[in-house]
Amino acid sequence: MPSNNFPFARFPVEGAPHGSNVTIGPNPFDKPKGRRNDPPPTSPESANRYAWWDANSIGTLFQDTAGTVPVAANNDPVGDWHDVDGNLIQWEQATAGDRPIYKTNVLNGKPGIKFDGTSDHMVLTTVLNQARMDESTVFAVVSGWVTGTYQGLVGPANGTAGQGQDAYYLRITDVDKAEVLEAYVGNPMTSTAAISTAGAVIGFKFSDTGNAYTHYNGRNDNGTGASTVTFSGSASILGAQLGVTTEFFTGYIHELLIYDVVLNDTKIDNNARYLLNKWGL
Repeated sequence: MPSNNFPFARFPVEGAPHGSNVTIGPNPFDKPKGRRNDPPPTSPESANRYAWWDANSIGTLFQDTAGTVPVAANNDPVGDWHDVDGNLIQWEQATAGDRPIYKTNVLNGKPGIKFDGTSDHMVLTTVLNQARMDESTVFAVVSGWVTGTYQGLVGPANGTAGQGQDAYYLRITDVDKAEVLEAYVGNPMTSTAAISTAGAVIGFKFSDTGNAYTHYNGRNDNGTGASTVTFSGSASILGAQLGVTTEFFTGYIHELLIYDVVLNDTKIDNNARYLLNKWGL
């Protein structure tokens, strides 16, 4: 019988009635449904994105605050980290000894910005003040932190307890759980399970309407909480929390996204899927 690779044959097929349809192989069009029909996004949500920083975009990294000496090799210092969108919203560090360093092949074959946990941090040139952060969504990809200590990631630059100020910042706790914290009140929303130092996608959303916030660990919603005061602080430090308490981050920051709106659940999940897939988590 002649070879026939198509899944249906009219004739001749031995033992089958003349004119009948006989399946002789798998139907190539019959694919399983699920993730292959819903691939992760290849880029983050763009609408209402305040800024996007990506260590994998080496063209956004410079050794000096003037942005004239590009980061080009492993162990180069990072004095200026521009946003991917080209809006000149950048993290800077003028003090050479406090600059993090660029490290290649850290997570899923991609680079990271290494903070030493002692003094390394960066300052945002355009402070994320109340107007930006009272309705906001934040995502961060981190890895390789030192366990057993509090690790400040994105936080306020200063402030004094008892002044009615409040600022929300993202950190990792001493038991390796991701947490969004009210800096001046100490009312945390902590993830329900420890995250791996091998890499994690963490974030939060906050709405000044009702002072409600939600913490995320990857695609998992860890529940909602309510703050005790109205937001009136700012977020302007990367790799540390230098407000009422001091917490430096020891590890790698790979990607950071900040939106000046509360994203809906679909967009939050899209961003989580994009980050998890990109960084192999």
